[in-house]
Amino acid sequence: MSATPLAHPVSTEATDRNWYAVYTRHSHERTVRDAFASREIENYLPTYKVRRRRVNRCTVDLTVPIFPTYIFARIAWAEHARLLEVPSVISIVGFGSQRPIIPESEIEALRSALTLAQTAPHPYLNIGERVRIRSGPLEGLTGIVLRKGNNLRIVLSIQLIMQSVVVELEDWNIESIR
Repeated sequence: MSATPLAHPVSTEATDRNWYAVYTRHSHERTVRDAFASREIENYLPTYKVRRRRVNRCTVDLTVPIFPTYIFARIAWAEHARLLEVPSVISIVGFGSQRPIIPESEIEALRSALTLAQTAPHPYLNIGERVRIRSGPLEGLTGIVLRKGNNLRIVLSIQLIMQSVVVELEDWNIESIR
């Protein structure tokens, strides 16, 4: 007799690797990323390109973290002390003794969103019309609509760290969630 698979697999924390948000010292995200890599800890530091004007009036293109002071790490919770041993890591984002996991789908959605040319950080929003993206690399994701000029922008949020990213889309590619 064969067993039927569960709709949601049972988690065994000692072996399952999950994504966690890690809070770092200001401007130390790259240092932490490099330290994680040297310790063979899977990590993700989402970045975007920005043009800044220097004091000498020269403009320079920079690649900066989209969520300042945050980096994501994928590790089994039993090994979480490895994250805290890294210099410049302040804490793992959580609430008391809770260990909030960032779903793989949110990390993949963020990676997909950052491949689009019109991506930039945006303040976290709790209000606004919620929509679902109908097609493309972000298909099925939900976000909040923000209109700016003639462009339609969708705000995708990582709720755990209360950070958001805005993606520019055409209005035919979204549907309202009532």
